[in-house]
Amino acid sequence: MPSVKVSELFKLGFEDWYDLYVDFHAYKVGGIQPKTFGRDAPLEDKFQLYHIHLAMSQPVMLRWASIDEPFRRTHRVDDPESDYWLIYAYDEYLDEYLMLRLMGPGAHNRKGWGSLLRNIVSEIVEPWSLGRVTYDEPD
Repeated sequence: MPSVKVSELFKLGFEDWYDLYVDFHAYKVGGIQPKTFGRDAPLEDKFQLYHIHLAMSQPVMLRWASIDEPFRRTHRVDDPESDYWLIYAYDEYLDEYLMLRLMGPGAHNRKGWGSLLRNIVSEIVEPWSLGRVTYDEPD
């Protein structure tokens, strides 16, 4: 059975991190995708990084309500203020997910987030995937 771990970085600066953890856990472990979760796709194959588009505002939630297929629930390029992603890693061998960071607004701005993502990979994902660091599931 898969497990969902939470990095300390994910908890920092995000007051409602536990609510997002509960939704993510229900999605990945229970197969129940929240209506606030959109496209779930690879971000960086080499390091098994993924991202989920998140509806963090009422206008996005209303627009997504009419879209049945989650893969089509994405953010408009011309609306960076509503553009949020949940970044996570997946270890196929252990069948573990690691929640890493909420990105946004302007999550599609790869130039702006590039160095942060590289640091996340080198300081959190690589040590975790090599077994040097472990994270717990929240209670």
